[in-house]
Amino acid sequence: MAKSPKKPEIKDEPGAAERFAEIVHKALRTPPKRKVAGRNGPATRSEKSDKPSKRPKALG
Repeated sequence: MAKSPKKPEIKDEPGAAERFAEIVHKALRTPPKRKVAGRNGPATRSEKSDKPSKRPKALG
């Protein structure tokens, strides 16, 4: 049976925890990005165009 290779030890880079904490802190400070109308359709229902729907309405 073949011997499995020894797994290398994972060592943290110096200062990695501080960099991660700063990234998280910055992300929490900045407001979330707003959706922009036009890229992937209207951002919200209120921003839809005033064109009538092409789909006929159900008669009832």
